[in-house]
Amino acid sequence: PKPLAETTGVWVDGRIHLITGRSPKAEANGNWQDQGDVDWHWSWSPADGSWQEMKPCPMARNSAAAAVLDGMIYVAGGRTVSGGGTGRLDRYDSGTDQWETLAPIPLSPSQGQQVGGGLAMAAAGGKLVAFGGEWFARGGGGGVFPETWIYDPRADRWDAGPPMRTPRHGLAAVALADTVYAIAGGEVVSGGRAGPVLETLQL
Repeated sequence: PKPLAETTGVWVDGRIHLITGRSPKAEANGNWQDQGDVDWHWSWSPADGSWQEMKPCPMARNSAAAAVLDGMIYVAGGRTVSGGGTGRLDRYDSGTDQWETLAPIPLSPSQGQQVGGGLAMAAAGGKLVAFGGEWFARGGGGGVFPETWIYDPRADRWDAGPPMRTPRHGLAAVALADTVYAIAGGEVVSGGRAGPVLETLQL
């Protein structure tokens, strides 16, 4: 229903959910600062082509990652237009249309930065697996996160997994059974060096 970029998309209970992202603040739409973070949560039904406005996400941000585990939607990480990354983890129950906030993704020990924007996430083996992403330094530069973080919903805890062989951001994540696939993505901070790499993690 509204312009939306860098959102998350998941399928649950017969509907596609789009959650968070960024959207133009006014008529201008050509530059990063023309857009603002949104907490929007829309769902779309393929049965009748209708959109429905759902309860907003607790935090507005863009470039987060989302996955469905045991029928619940998890939105992790992200960043803000005016600030840096967030490790925030929010869980949505479509049965009650309610959100709750859980343990955040830890700071990156290798970069000393908060894992946030441009990460990917998938659900496998009863857990969430989040990896990759990028961070920006003041005045230019930054880096790509190599860390893999594994979330146990029963303990509400993130544990470090094996680091990515090829750190990337803006990548895709898919899980089949107990294997997580990390697909393509940018291998350096910002828009340089897009890569075709496909790597897997067996849980």
